[in-house]
This record gives sequence, C-alpha cells and structure tokens, in this order.
Amino acid sequence: MALASCGGSDSPTDTIPPPTVAALVFLTAPGDQVVGSVVALQVRVDGTDGKPMAGTSVAFSATAGSTSPTSATTDASGLASVSWTLGTAAGSQTLTASASGRSATVTVTARAAAAAAFEKVSGDTQSGAAGDPLKDPLVVAVKDPFGN
Repeated sequence: MALASCGGSDSPTDTIPPPTVAALVFLTAPGDQVVGSVVALQVRVDGTDGKPMAGTSVAFSATAGSTSPTSATTDASGLASVSWTLGTAAGSQTLTASASGRSATVTVTARAAAAAAFEKVSGDTQSGAAGDPLKDPLVVAVKDPFGN
C-alpha cells in the first residue's frame, strides 16, 4: 500500500471572510412625541452572516435636536443605545444611525407642548354696542414654550 501527499498543511486553503455590516435595525418606533422630549432608542447591527455584530461603531445624527452619545459601540448582542432630545419645532424629525456605509432611520412626529401663552392677533381695536356682533372676529394664538 502506498500513500501520497500534496503539500505540507492540514488546514484548508479557502478561508471564509469575516462578516461585514449588512443592516442596521431600530428596535422601536417612537411615534408621536412632545417637542424637546428625550427618546431612548436602541439599534441592532446585523452582519452578512445574519448574526448581530458586537464591537461595531455606530454614529447617530438627527435632523433636529441632539443625540447623546453621538456615537456608540455595539455590545455583545449587537445593540447600541442612544438618547435623542427632540428639537423644539413641531413637525417631522428624523434620527439616522450609520455604520460601515449602512444606515437606518427612525422618524418622529414632534407635537407642540402644552399651551404656555396666548397672544392677540387681531380684532382687539373694535368697538360696538353691547349685544351687537363685532365686524371682525377676535383672534388669539395659543403657543407652547417654544413658540409652536
């Protein structure tokens, strides 16, 4: 019986490349929030192998307001956490998480805070007889602490 060998290594020559970032996924969608409020969110980074990726740097940016931190490293479960302080203008606001050329966004509709002031708009310089309607309506604006 004869045995032959081709090379001096017992390891395979083909190697599997390490996984790269395939997707970022926000775990919750905060929906409507009050302007200026703080929203806590988590984003998961998934690799090309379908598994969560630990140790990946994730950058956060917002169209309004601020984030803390502005970047974070994913934990053993592939999660990164951020606190987003919404901007003070009512309307649509978006947070983006980015890692290795991939990104995910979550959008909040920021609604006005509780009324804080009334401002006269028009109709306050009219006069008329008691019981008779005035020519123009009295108009006031109700504003929250941020002017919304």
